[in-house]
Parts: sequence; structure tokens; C-alpha cells
Amino acid sequence: MFNILTQPLIRTDRGAYTLPGVLAALARDEVDCFPALRAHQGPSWHMFVVQLAGIALRRSGSSEVFEDERSWLKALRNLTPQFSEDEPWHLVIDDWSIPAFFQPPVPDGVPLKSHVPTPDAIDLLITAKNHDLKQSIARNGQPEDWLFALVSLQTGEGYGGRGNQGIARMNGGSASRSMFALAPLPENSVKMMSPRLGGRFKRDVAALLSTYQSEIAEYDFYSESGVSLTWVESWPEGVALQLKDLDIWFIDVCRRVRLVSSNGMLSGFKGNSVAPRIDAKHLNGALGDPFTPTHKTEKKSLTVSKSGFDYTKLVEILFSGEWRLPILARLAPSDAKGVPICLMAEAIVHGNSKTDGFKSRILPINGERFSILGTESQRLNKIAKSQIEDVDVFNKAIGGSLALAAAGGDRERRQKEHYKYAREAQDHFDQSVDSIFFKHLWEILDAQDGSAGALDAAKLRWSKVLYGFALTAFDNALPGVPCAGVFRPRAESRARRSFIGS
Repeated sequence: MFNILTQPLIRTDRGAYTLPGVLAALARDEVDCFPALRAHQGPSWHMFVVQLAGIALRRSGSSEVFEDERSWLKALRNLTPQFSEDEPWHLVIDDWSIPAFFQPPVPDGVPLKSHVPTPDAIDLLITAKNHDLKQSIARNGQPEDWLFALVSLQTGEGYGGRGNQGIARMNGGSASRSMFALAPLPENSVKMMSPRLGGRFKRDVAALLSTYQSEIAEYDFYSESGVSLTWVESWPEGVALQLKDLDIWFIDVCRRVRLVSSNGMLSGFKGNSVAPRIDAKHLNGALGDPFTPTHKTEKKSLTVSKSGFDYTKLVEILFSGEWRLPILARLAPSDAKGVPICLMAEAIVHGNSKTDGFKSRILPINGERFSILGTESQRLNKIAKSQIEDVDVFNKAIGGSLALAAAGGDRERRQKEHYKYAREAQDHFDQSVDSIFFKHLWEILDAQDGSAGALDAAKLRWSKVLYGFALTAFDNALPGVPCAGVFRPRAESRARRSFIGS
């Protein structure tokens, strides 16, 4: 029921497609959007279709990305030849001992008691306070809504309490799975800073295929003929899949979920599991994920904090030399010289039984710039660290001067609690810096290869920009700092003098 291989259940701006049809349309770069796909589900969906396409093409012996639906249908069916009725590709299979799409078989004696009325109720966002994104509102959820929610849950969920296991490609249950990859930008519009879905898809699949042998050699605990679709295999209670039995690009599942249909309407049931689906906790998420950076010495996958992919985090990942960039965040043979590219970094930040937001960053960067990371990372890191130190000077100036205003202009009375009135201004300043940090980084790098005057001019431009941002943040915040009226003139005068002096 609801066979995604043969029924056009997935809507795009060009009409509805089957799953093979979606892969073909992406390969032809004919899709602009999936209207039912929620923003936080985008990374999971992209990673899923790229991994699925890579697995299907490798298993079919093709090095070219198919552009026709029939070839994709044959390649996907080749992944589940033991199921003549396409059961693992159905959203609903009444016999729960048989796998359905992203729904592992349920062993005898294992109950799935929790009813799931809507697709957003199984999605990985935790909205306990019921604001921002409301809970269980998709009462008329369509099959594609359930499909996207299943992909989001099963490939990105963390630990959710006893019996609610997280995915293998994550450094701990409160961590996150990041999508960190390069993407081609449209050549016909320099103003277009969003990569096309089809361009990303075709580029990433080609990069996967071209790097398979080097990756399987580095992560030699996988099997070249291993399990790729983990929802297809049985899941006895207390038993986990072993990495030696998996394909390096395996598609994860982490929860026991089954969908049911009543009068054409879908709902679901979920239950707990004693053991995780995959026995990989000891590797801290460092599993050769083609999308996620891993720390070279600590051997763990990237965990994103509330600050997301701000300039300090990107500097650390890209320039410090401490992180191994995933395959899809490196220049690939298919990346044409001169074609503009960007770095896409996205993740949902997990906390302790909560979600701290969806973080997304698109950083335009040409291929020539990215190609020098290996040879110039130390120099780039030095420049970036110097810039961060400059930012810190202005940040402290904002904090100290606004705290002085809160203390009525009396330096002797300035206490730790007065600095809280500067936090919002400092955040606004930092956000402004984030928008231009890398632009000035490249300017200073280029100037270092020029004359001494060029380098001084580049640094002066950087300092002037910081001063402008800091002054704006200070001016906007100063009137709102609480202070006794009788001391207000003195407080503001001394605060401004302190800011300029700092």
C-alpha cells in the first residue's frame, strides 16, 4: 500500500513523482522545490537521496547518474530482490513481520503501543513547549508528509530516553548529524546564492562514486557487499547490526515505527528497543559519513552547539587542521574549474530531551579558494585567529561601556550583573561580524601576497567595519540600559568615553 516506487506520491513544483521519478528529475535538474518538505527536513532528505542513489548505482555497476525513471526503478528494485512486491518501498504493510519503507520488521512479542496520529508527531523536532512549531497539527497529513517525517526521524534522531535509541552516525545521544558539503551555484546568476537541488544531487552522487575505493580502504571495517538499507533486515530485541556487515554508505534507522491505514488516512505506532539498531557507540559517530566532519585526534563526529555554524566554528573546522572534512566537503573531480560553489552547513541541534533549533549556513566560496585549504590552512588559521582577536577587542568594549552605564557611570560600582545589559548588543555585533568575516579574510590573504601598503589598507578596512558595527550596537543599546535618571547624563557620557577609549 502506497508504493513509492510505482505511485507518484512525492510532489514537486513540476508535478508529483515516484521515488525513481524524483531521482531522475533531480539528475536532469528539473526540480526547484518539494512543497511538503519542511525546512529542517531538507538536509535529511538530501542526504538520503544521495546515499540511496550512490548505493543503487554502485550495486548496478554504473558510474553515470541515470536521468530516466525506468533505470532508477530497476536499480532500486535491485537493492531488495527478495521482495517481489516491493514491500520495503511501501509506506504501509499490514504484516509487521515484513519491512515497510523505513520501518523495520517487528519481532514477535515486541509491542508498539504508542499511537502516532500525525506525521509531525514522529518527526525529530522536540517542541515540548508547543510554540514556534506546534505539535501534532498535520491532521490531514498526506503520504509524502509521512515519508519525509520517517526519513527525518530515522536518519537524524538522537537518544530520547530509555528505549528510544539514536542513530549510529552521531557523537552521543544529545549530539547531531551535520550536513557539511560543497554545492555548485548556478552559473547564470552571480546573485543566486542558493544552489539548485539537482546540481547538488548530481554533484554529490558523482563525488561518492569517485571516492568509494579510497573511503572503503580507510574505513576498512565495512563490507563491500554489506547491508545498505538497514530497515530491510530483521531487528530481534536486544540484537544490533555490526559494522562489519554494513555498506559504508548504509542508510540508518533508529526507531521501531509502523504506519497503518484506515479509510485512506495514515497514522502510526511506535515502540521501544532494548538495543540500538547498529552497534557503533564506541566510535562516537566517526563512521565515514560522507557528510559529517570528524575530529582527527578525538575520533568523534562534529556536534553543533546553539551558535550553529558561525564564523568561529567554521574557522575551527576549515582551518585549524583538527578536523577531517567529509568527502562531500572536499573538491571533487566533477567540480568544474571556474564554476562558483558554496559550502552548505546544516544541522538540528539536540539538547537533553529538547531541540535547540535548526542551524543553516551557506558560505559562497570559489573553488580556487577552497583548493588552497590543504596548503594554506595554517596561514588562513593565523589570519582568522587575528581577526577573531580584533572582534574580541570590540566585543569587550561594548560590554564594559554598557556595564558602566548600568552602574550609573561609577566604575567602582560596576559589578558582574551589570554586564548582562550588554549581551543583546554584543549578540547583534557578532551577527553583523559573521556576515562579512570571510570576505575580509580573503581580502587580507590576497593582500599578504601584495605590497605592505595593500596589507595595511586591507587591515584598516577590516578595523573600520568592526568599529562601525560596534558603534551601531552601542548606540542602539545605550538608551535602553537601566539607570537612575539623576545619573543618566553622567552614565551615558562616561560609557561613550569608555567605548571610544577601549
